[in-house]
Amino acid sequence: MNLGPCTAPGCGRSRAGKGRFCEECAPTAPNRQGSASSRGYGARWRRVRDWFLKRYPYCLRCDRLGRPVTPAKEVHHVTPRRDGGGDQDANLASLCTTCHRILTVLETTQGADAARLELGNPREKDSER
Repeated sequence: MNLGPCTAPGCGRSRAGKGRFCEECAPTAPNRQGSASSRGYGARWRRVRDWFLKRYPYCLRCDRLGRPVTPAKEVHHVTPRRDGGGDQDANLASLCTTCHRILTVLETTQGADAARLELGNPREKDSER
């Protein structure tokens, strides 16, 4: 049974068991677990997220791909927090759940630059939104 690709950057081998990584990458994979608050997603982030979704209520990626208007449910960091990205407006993108998952997988398998290329400049179309 194919469980999908390993999520370690640049790997792509089949995953082992129910984990996110293949047998070779699992022992060396960074442990990114912990509470949402310990990873910087506490009350302050929830306020930023709620404000951002009110300001940009539709999925940026769906819009860029010419798909029907899709309500955004999640906020994505264009430059991940672990790479120094912050909660500034210019570093955030409103996305539907599906697009957020796609970008997160792209980011983990091919790197943050690949996800940024896929998304483009989040504030490029502000005047049209």
